[in-house]
Amino acid sequence: MASKVLYYNWCPVNEKQGGGIVVYQNNVLNELAQDFPDIEPYFLSAGFYYDDKPNMYIREEKVEGRKNIFSIVNSPIYSPIQSPVDNIEKMLDNDAVLTAFRGFLEKMGPFSAIHFETLEGLPLTVGQLKKVFPDTKFVVSAHNYTLVCPNVQLWTYGQKNCMLDDEFPCEKCLLKYSHPSTSQLKGYRKFEGNEQHKLYYLSRAYTAVRRKTIKSENADVMSHIKRVLSDYRRSCIDTVNENFDYVLAVSKRVADILVTFGIKKEKIHVLYIGTKFADIAKYQMSSSSINNTFGIVYMGYMRVEKGFYFFLDAMEQMDESIAKDVNLTFASKIQDLSALKRMKRLRKKFNAVTIYNGYTHNDIANIVGSNSLGVVPVMWEDNLPQVTIEMIANGLPVLTSSFGGASELNSNPNFVYQGGNVEDFLHKISKIYRNRNLLEEYWITSAKLKSMRDHVNELIPYYGIKENNER
Repeated sequence: MASKVLYYNWCPVNEKQGGGIVVYQNNVLNELAQDFPDIEPYFLSAGFYYDDKPNMYIREEKVEGRKNIFSIVNSPIYSPIQSPVDNIEKMLDNDAVLTAFRGFLEKMGPFSAIHFETLEGLPLTVGQLKKVFPDTKFVVSAHNYTLVCPNVQLWTYGQKNCMLDDEFPCEKCLLKYSHPSTSQLKGYRKFEGNEQHKLYYLSRAYTAVRRKTIKSENADVMSHIKRVLSDYRRSCIDTVNENFDYVLAVSKRVADILVTFGIKKEKIHVLYIGTKFADIAKYQMSSSSINNTFGIVYMGYMRVEKGFYFFLDAMEQMDESIAKDVNLTFASKIQDLSALKRMKRLRKKFNAVTIYNGYTHNDIANIVGSNSLGVVPVMWEDNLPQVTIEMIANGLPVLTSSFGGASELNSNPNFVYQGGNVEDFLHKISKIYRNRNLLEEYWITSAKLKSMRDHVNELIPYYGIKENNER
């Protein structure tokens, strides 16, 4: 008889939102369907779908190639968590959603394990259900920092890595949680397609303008928000420490940060995620990448925390004696026209500058091409940037920031620079440029990417399933 495992994430697996966690979740489900017939997976989301029905209910979704896909519709808790403070208050304790979740477990179970990819969209009291279902393993992944930060990134709206402060500067984010209302956000979700997105971005534009024009809110309001955010962090840590069997951190850096905040060290296990790119990984680069013009690639969002502007600043400061021999490639969805002008101006300084207005996974091999070096210059403690994995799999050595988990994919010190330090960043590029043999040496110390099959095999013991299901 197959063992049942329930996966939970706020975003449904059939939606084009939710970022890398949704991609990962689909990869896990695909691997289970293909190679693990002894495990019957279920999936549940909450706080994403809303309609005109007056009450909350659980709906089975029709998803091609999938079964056992369910959603809690019209939940009083909206997800994702990056929402007004009234929504976070509902996460602290909500009997209605807790009862619905318990009812689902009783009806569809028993489950060997519940694997929470996040706790967003659920009341934090969900951990109490461990006492109701003591034989079910409660496992939560730390793909981001939701367990200790309702802003999920430990990155302030003051544009700073929170881990660089002696005390966590939560006050810099307080204004974010005062608007818009949760009821507004739920209303937007009732619309389909483009209309939903238009309303959502209208709300974000309003929020951004308000944040710039209003210096402070009523002191009592700010005090209330601060108290709720503090209660949220404490509740997350307490529920994990008291009720969960395992916390799966996607990198050692994530594990260290969670311990810093008070999550019990013995609960935390480092488990690097699997990727389908492991099956195509080259772990070497073409000779043309080493011997021809030096090419540098940035792939990712035009965002401060992703290091886009850090990289752009650094390229503007690069010594011209090197720049004249360098081909630059930017693969970023163009969201800042002033930045685009700066990128184009670099054509006067560099041998060539190629700009891709966004990309898909199918474009990566072409973008990487015969380039020499990828850069992942993140400014926040990025848990394990997917773009690092993608570059490595396509045979491109990667120079990474010391922030987050990206640097754990290679132990060569020549390919890690001090995060946020332009001088060190340019020094490392210059050293690699002048010593091309380092590009070949990179692969000696590069971690082998983990396949989805190996990853799922590593997950199974955490689910309390005795047979390892090795294939």
